[in-house]
Amino acid sequence: MYIQQDNQQNTSFIMPSLALLGISTLFLCHCVEPANSDLEPDQIEPVVEDRTGLELASSSFGEDPQEIGPDWYDYEPRTHVLTPKPVVYKLLDEGEPLLLFEVTSYYDDKGESGTFSLQYKLESDPQTTHTLTLPSVKEGTACLDQHMAITPCESEDTLLVFRIASRVLPTAGFSVNEPGIYIHQPFRGERTSPRYTVEHIGAESVDDTSFDADGIEAPSSFLPSHSRVGWVHPSAEDLTARQDIYLHATSTMHIAQWQVASITQEGSDLDVHLKITCQKLDPSGDMVFDMSTTQTIPVSLSTATSFDGALIQLCDPEQPSTATAKTLLQTDEPLGALLPHEQVDLYLEQHQGRTSIKLAPGTLLLNWTHALGMGNTEMHGIELPPIWQDYLAE
Repeated sequence: MYIQQDNQQNTSFIMPSLALLGISTLFLCHCVEPANSDLEPDQIEPVVEDRTGLELASSSFGEDPQEIGPDWYDYEPRTHVLTPKPVVYKLLDEGEPLLLFEVTSYYDDKGESGTFSLQYKLESDPQTTHTLTLPSVKEGTACLDQHMAITPCESEDTLLVFRIASRVLPTAGFSVNEPGIYIHQPFRGERTSPRYTVEHIGAESVDDTSFDADGIEAPSSFLPSHSRVGWVHPSAEDLTARQDIYLHATSTMHIAQWQVASITQEGSDLDVHLKITCQKLDPSGDMVFDMSTTQTIPVSLSTATSFDGALIQLCDPEQPSTATAKTLLQTDEPLGALLPHEQVDLYLEQHQGRTSIKLAPGTLLLNWTHALGMGNTEMHGIELPPIWQDYLAE
């Protein structure tokens, strides 16, 4: 359930008709088709998704599956109250159980939203249940280390991140704020699997759960190969760009169609050329991409060091059809779950000569070439209204 608002006490901006509209997964196996496609809808087979990386992007228009995200709660549209799901989360380190925790509340003693309360057990002391109340996430991001101690988010010991992410609701025409839970594990070195993973265990409480309880593994990686977009060229030596095409609902209330057009390198300068078409989000009107406005814009990274990253805004927030690929921030350290979300659409990063793209929390993305089984192709003027109409009610 995605529709809700940051301040549950103030409900003025959600219309009653929209309060009942839960935004869930959009299965887009045949509702959007390129203009030159020879495939009929019943000939397009859905791609089976495994909740990681491109497999997820290929079959649904959904949020970045970074760990638990906003899936920890149920939303009551009549009262706008968030209730934690009866789920215990098991966090593993290199496949070995590290801790169990559950969310018990999102409200403080006065009934104000924004304050996470938790119960947890550490594997080092499996018989003892602890309680913990975090600082309000409305005041800023709250972070915990592997011992469930509150820690500065800039600390290298940060493991769990509790934060509010802004998500665009295309059917409603505005964004809402959602509290989510993320694992902070920026990739370093040449890791091919995530260090930390999280499993969901259906249980009433931590007290009823043991560390050997079976869980359902959830995506919990911030590796380039497991991000929503992932590596965009094969290796540091091979700069052949993936030509996958994406639809992107941005925090600035645009819909963008984009792809990595090419990658070039001269000396230590690496330029990733993004081909972008933008359209102001208008869920009630006729939305067809005007391909004459398509722009190809380079984003520069440096390979002089082992890591360089850039936070990118795809569309000009003041112009309905202007692509920008504007670099909002350059960073020399992986940001992991601490990616800022304000007007950030993509996180472009170079690591040891190889480039990957990730999404800021709260962003919506669809790899529509994969969803249609079309493979690599050119961008087209896609009619957008059917996309919004196919969102499910719950």
